[in-house]
Amino acid sequence: MKKSFLVVFLFLSSPGIIHAEIEEKRKMGEMVEGSVDDSGNIFVEGNPSGLNINEAPPRKEPRTHHFKFGKLMLPLVALSQPEMFLRTFTDDRAEGALRNFWNNVGAELPKDEQMRPEGLSLSNKIIDGLDYIIISFPVPEAPNELFFTVIVGDKNNPDTLRVFGLENALKNEAYKYGTILVEWDKKGRYTYKAQLEVSEEQLIDTVGEVLKKKIEVRTFTDMRPYGWFSG
Repeated sequence: MKKSFLVVFLFLSSPGIIHAEIEEKRKMGEMVEGSVDDSGNIFVEGNPSGLNINEAPPRKEPRTHHFKFGKLMLPLVALSQPEMFLRTFTDDRAEGALRNFWNNVGAELPKDEQMRPEGLSLSNKIIDGLDYIIISFPVPEAPNELFFTVIVGDKNNPDTLRVFGLENALKNEAYKYGTILVEWDKKGRYTYKAQLEVSEEQLIDTVGEVLKKKIEVRTFTDMRPYGWFSG
């Protein structure tokens, strides 16, 4: 016996198992008829989808050390102490300072959550008179882990510092390369309408376009209710 329902298939991503007309509906975000049999097999418009409601893969969570350093402590320190951050991470000792920062964040975590800084690196560029601090992270293994962070600042006007990141994400129509361009400020986190491959050069170019206001914001999350710069 099948139980029927109406669904919006926005994230079904198994090409070849859906008829062309159903796939077209999915792309348009239209409602299609779905059903589930007693064994949990999912049917779409009466056709087997190849999916089972009881076999959804578990979501892989970001590693605590990777997440806390890249998405919390790094933007928090950069935005709260921009002058110090620019001075520290543009001199000859920047690489060592970055590794110490990483290890200090890890020291507050249980041993089994600590990560070695393998793959963590830093480089600097000056573009249009601005300092670009580019940080490469250990290779992401889950959504919400970072590939890169790009901090852009003016030493003559440090309070204008901005913090961008390229996040690992699940591939879908909005994020076809499995990446999200994000930015943090003292209000929260923004995502941008940009399709980026995992490329440091492309990321730097795209950040430049954002600074010129040529790329629109996709979403904004107000982080202040969760303690972000609320004190």
